[in-house]
Amino acid sequence: MKVFGPSFRRRASLVIVCGMLLVGITLVAGESMRSRPNTVIEVVAENLAFRGNNPTLYAEPGSEVKLIFRNEARGIEHHLVIEGLGVETAILRPGEREEIIFSVPMRDTVLTYSCYLHPIMKGKFVVGDASTLSASQAATTN
Repeated sequence: MKVFGPSFRRRASLVIVCGMLLVGITLVAGESMRSRPNTVIEVVAENLAFRGNNPTLYAEPGSEVKLIFRNEARGIEHHLVIEGLGVETAILRPGEREEIIFSVPMRDTVLTYSCYLHPIMKGKFVVGDASTLSASQAATTN
């Protein structure tokens, strides 16, 4: 009596192949999810300010950030740098844009973003939440 005939072997092979395909699909899907940024931040330069009057930008500690920087100023070049992270765009002419993906620190911190070409264009980049910014401001006033 044959317990494991050709039919059983075919079914077992099919189960093994399907299992391997599922494992492969899961690994590929997991990798593509890891390569996507957690946070997308768009910053727009208009005349001599970042849109929203140099707003405070927020990111979660340890997150991947996709920064989209656009220059919508008329006749003025701009660039953007986040001090302490090594994030810097090229100098953009009006109508140009640049995207950068970067990681932020695992700890709460408050950094500065700015346009070196125009020193009045400066804002806060907060890694954490609003309480991180409040704690930072309290520490600098004491």
